[in-house]
Amino acid sequence: IVVPLSTTLRLAPTHVELPAGEGGLKETSMAKCEQVTALDKSFLIRGPFAGTINPSIMREIEKAIQRAIGIVAV
Repeated sequence: IVVPLSTTLRLAPTHVELPAGEGGLKETSMAKCEQVTALDKSFLIRGPFAGTINPSIMREIEKAIQRAIGIVAV
């Protein structure tokens, strides 16, 4: 699964901020965890998605996904 990013910075319980430089991002962005979707693995292999993110931010994203699908209360 993938979480889309946006450079429009709107606060929401299902959004997680990724600062510029994190994972190779050029601009500060928001992970929009309520829009989680599937992506063919071939896009990850040949695409520009080579960055990694800090484990603490990844935990925030995991929590936000849980909120989005109703596992954790908002």
